[in-house]
Amino acid sequence: MNFFKRAFKYCVRHKIKNVILFLLIAVIATFLVLSVSIFQSSEKATVNVKGDVSGKLQLTIDEEGNYGEGTQDQFGTSYVYNGDKITPELIEAIQNVEGVVDCNSETPQCYYGAAVNFKYFSGSFGGGFTPYGDVSGITCVLSSEKSEKFENGTFKLKEGRHIKPDDKYVALMPDVLAEYNHLSVGDKIELYLPDPAECKVELEIIGIYEGAEGAQSDSMFMSDIASNVLYTDFNPGNDAYKEYDYLDLTIYVEDPVNIQNVYDRIMKLPEIQGKTLKLTIDNSDYEQIVNPFTKVQQVLRILIIVGILVGIIVLALILNIWIRNRKQEIAILVALGNSKKNIFGQFLCEVLGIAIPTFALVAVVTTTMRKTLNNIIIQLIGEKDISFVLQMDFYQILFMCIVGTLIIVLAVFIAAYFILKQKPLELLSKAD
Repeated sequence: MNFFKRAFKYCVRHKIKNVILFLLIAVIATFLVLSVSIFQSSEKATVNVKGDVSGKLQLTIDEEGNYGEGTQDQFGTSYVYNGDKITPELIEAIQNVEGVVDCNSETPQCYYGAAVNFKYFSGSFGGGFTPYGDVSGITCVLSSEKSEKFENGTFKLKEGRHIKPDDKYVALMPDVLAEYNHLSVGDKIELYLPDPAECKVELEIIGIYEGAEGAQSDSMFMSDIASNVLYTDFNPGNDAYKEYDYLDLTIYVEDPVNIQNVYDRIMKLPEIQGKTLKLTIDNSDYEQIVNPFTKVQQVLRILIIVGILVGIIVLALILNIWIRNRKQEIAILVALGNSKKNIFGQFLCEVLGIAIPTFALVAVVTTTMRKTLNNIIIQLIGEKDISFVLQMDFYQILFMCIVGTLIIVLAVFIAAYFILKQKPLELLSKAD
């Protein structure tokens, strides 16, 4: 009788042992398929994040040690910045660097303008500081879509389009201010820029945004009223006052993983070398989203290794106990001329005969319950809005089958080794 038949008959006779083996192997198989699925899914989610979240570089003027001696006036001490500034030429050079997808500079109250052919909401402190009345602060941007309040959802574009880096003399207006003045996209507004410019500028309304607060009667100045805030490009202020107001520049990088290479390319630009400017890496948005995935991957690497070792040890211990109780059977098989390889093959077939249908059942159950398992994992990670989809395909099932089989082979070998290494006479003498 070959070992296949002996293995089959043994499994038929010992149903309780089969149930125990089934449960143990099912636990090991489920652990393997889920752990590798979660690991690969988190890796894929990390890759997907790169397409949704840009890395950032921050270019700022270096204020340390670059101010001249202060001058006193009735309002206090004022200092003049003598260092290098961020110029349009430098911004253009940075935009052409490989890996850079966008740039933005934002300066709230970059300059002040009085309404000529429209009206602001009034503050409680009246004035008439200009021939056209009170002034309100203008927020200048290179790319309004990348503005802080638009990115975090405080403001939303309602009509028209956003300001782009190549736009000139354009504006975004709050919807409440547009309604107050009966203005719409495409209309022109005029601003009076006071001392020292003393000039008028004409701006085209290219977009209307929502989210700004309405008129605030308790606000002292017009600039304190959110619904008076206009977004414009930098050109009106720079042309009028003959100076650049780019105090900083946010540089958006296509691949946050490759952000160091982009940093190095920018630092090699002739337009920035030798300048009193500071360039720093800001990858916090990407790292914040990726962190949960990274932690999961780190934990899973350890768990997979530990799980495999524990699976081998536990399975080997149980099998060793059962094999020790079969010394008489082993002795008889040896006496009949069966080799140790033959007997080992029988033990292996007994376990694999239970393992193969167990693997198939685990594969069906886990695949069927993929969505439920996906929701459970997201809750355990603690992030509701993460882009995580549990992958459960042929490769995860194949990993379970291969690694599971290796665990079984090693466990059977360890369990049987210390008995089968004994000589036939020893086995016969110790047999019950």
